Amino acid sequence: MSVKEVIERLKVNPVIPAIRRSEDVKIICHLQDRVVFLLETSLNEYRDQIDTLKQSGHKVFVHLDLIKGLKSDPAGLDFILKENKPDGIISTHKTILDIAKKYGLIRIHRIFMIDSEALISGQQLVQSVHPDFVEILPGLALIAIEEDELKRFSFPLIAGGLVTTKAQVNALTARGVVAVSTSKNFLW
Repeated sequence: MSVKEVIERLKVNPVIPAIRRSEDVKIICHLQDRVVFLLETSLNEYRDQIDTLKQSGHKVFVHLDLIKGLKSDPAGLDFILKENKPDGIISTHKTILDIAKKYGLIRIHRIFMIDSEALISGQQLVQSVHPDFVEILPGLALIAIEEDELKRFSFPLIAGGLVTTKAQVNALTARGVVAVSTSKNFLW
């Protein structure tokens, strides 16, 4: 799967289901052709969850840092790829994203925007990593950031966290955000 294909899929369904509970996997299976973030899972559940999601036609991105029982390091990434290869990796760690690139995976760099200094350091970090997408948390911070500041990321942006209404989703996509990830299943 290419970045272009992910973007095309997000144009149709710009709300990305962010799965935190195994019950959410069952809900997602009734939806079609989605980009899905598998956030909180465990080594025990990972294989079954990714199989189920992929068999339902979804493109699955795994947040490597949040898999219980797995260390977010090169050996952890190697294990995940041998078990069931996701379509992409989400991480806050440059090292993991660099390794994921070698495996040909789509990479989402997750950045936390807590203040203006985090904005500056986040922009610098993203330029050194060159991910395929950047996910900003909390997503609502993207409404407050000036448009010229957003352009400095120069990668497709995903808003994640604290998005709880359709109006917020619309406001974020109107600002040029390619997608919004949320665990609020009523928005899926």
